[in-house]
Amino acid sequence: MDLSGSVIKRVYRTWDKKERMMSTHRDIICTTKGGIFLDIRRFRLLNPSNGAVYALPEGNAHELDIGNYNTTLVFGQVATTREYKMLRLLKSCFLVLSQEQTQLCEVFTFNGCIGARWRRKKACLFRFDRLSDVVVNGIVYFFLDEDFQEQDVACKCIVSFDLGTEEWRVTHRGPLITLVGNAVDIPDSHIGYHKISMADLNGCLVVVHCNLSSMDLWYLMDFQKSLWVKKHSIQVNLSFQRHEFEVQPLLVLNDGRIVTHIETKGLLRIYNPRTSTYTDVAEMGPRSGVGLYTGNLLSLASTAS
Repeated sequence: MDLSGSVIKRVYRTWDKKERMMSTHRDIICTTKGGIFLDIRRFRLLNPSNGAVYALPEGNAHELDIGNYNTTLVFGQVATTREYKMLRLLKSCFLVLSQEQTQLCEVFTFNGCIGARWRRKKACLFRFDRLSDVVVNGIVYFFLDEDFQEQDVACKCIVSFDLGTEEWRVTHRGPLITLVGNAVDIPDSHIGYHKISMADLNGCLVVVHCNLSSMDLWYLMDFQKSLWVKKHSIQVNLSFQRHEFEVQPLLVLNDGRIVTHIETKGLLRIYNPRTSTYTDVAEMGPRSGVGLYTGNLLSLASTAS
């Protein structure tokens, strides 16, 4: 789908209806079969331009019963070699004694070689939110589970994994966020609603702070110094009555407009910060997955079905 809402190409499932899109990176889409927390064991990669499908190995480097673990997979492209790599995180479903047994880490290099396998890597020493991931320039970022929060301010710490060196990096603090401001047309149970997430906006790591009235975008300027700059503060004016919340930015256009996805409705909405207006592009429903495809659009158009 382009930014006008027109369908460029439709790719049909070859698995059953439980297949869902998990993430996209450049010209590759990753899909999974299973729910969010349970039975995420089968993954595959899809190239929409030529229809090629690549199934990832179902085994694991730790030689464990993977059914006892909740699985998260993140994939991205190494900036220097342009290789695609997958980071797989296995978290035990049961209470165990050590952190090393609780969280396991594996890496797979997607290079088309027959017989390629998952490789065991050192696990992260910290507990982190496995659903907060974002990949920027070959680095995978996660929020740590523990937050710093005092009165009306909050700060999330960030841990990262380098797909090139295949090592965890030191943790850093995110921006200091003020938890004030909200919409007025919401019930008491949702007053104080705030969501803090991360996004890759045009190759930059961005921390997104959103409530029902505004969305602030904090850009990472210097990771070593934990220097963040708030470049955008957008009046989104979401409506609880219309089930509009959990907005996530996807892309900043050349003219400064910001493409967003309202997850609760599957709604693509483009905001214009200069005029404080927006345009709704397409509503796909709350169970839809959305990602950016930056492959060859001419190839897609010529083979559209």
